[in-house]
Amino acid sequence: TETIGFRIECEIIQEVSTVGYKFAVVDPQGTEVFTQRGNTMVGKPGRGGSELRNIPLSFYTVPGEYTFRGTVLVPDVTTGLEQEQSLETKFMVYAPNVILTFPANGAVDILANPLVLRWVSSGAPKYKVSVDDNASFYKPIWKGESVTTEVTYPLDPVDVRARLSSGKVYWWKVSGLDIDDTAIADTLMPFSFSIKDTTLITS
Repeated sequence: TETIGFRIECEIIQEVSTVGYKFAVVDPQGTEVFTQRGNTMVGKPGRGGSELRNIPLSFYTVPGEYTFRGTVLVPDVTTGLEQEQSLETKFMVYAPNVILTFPANGAVDILANPLVLRWVSSGAPKYKVSVDDNASFYKPIWKGESVTTEVTYPLDPVDVRARLSSGKVYWWKVSGLDIDDTAIADTLMPFSFSIKDTTLITS
């Protein structure tokens, strides 16, 4: 769901008819996964350049270090044959991830008044949270959504199954969703926790 921009700058020393630009991206495995050619400008002496904006990361293959290769194309002033000069720069593309933070895995007797589930993530515009009393999540007892990296578990859910009981082990996980509700990131493993009933004492 993220986009990236590329820019090539050059200095034209001697006047030529046109200056062309080629944009290319090579993935961490050495495969050219993006290329675009066609941007041109009049070859007057001085500084010039071209850029691409808001390019979707649809060229993404694996997380890691990608290479942007910018190429300037000019005709030889004597022969007219096209010559090129390229420079490269590196950038990182990280996989979308979801890391659960609270409750921590195996947390026991936490106070649920209210219970706020928290995680850290990158690369997802919204999240789906599932809680179950079984690590298989065959039929989760509760599901919620959030556009932030936390969600509050309801204090008194309508579904009786979703009412948390003291001392019982529960599991939770989070999926990152794109704008089409397709999962693009998932918890590596669900976390377990148990809660402790609290009683309000008045004098």
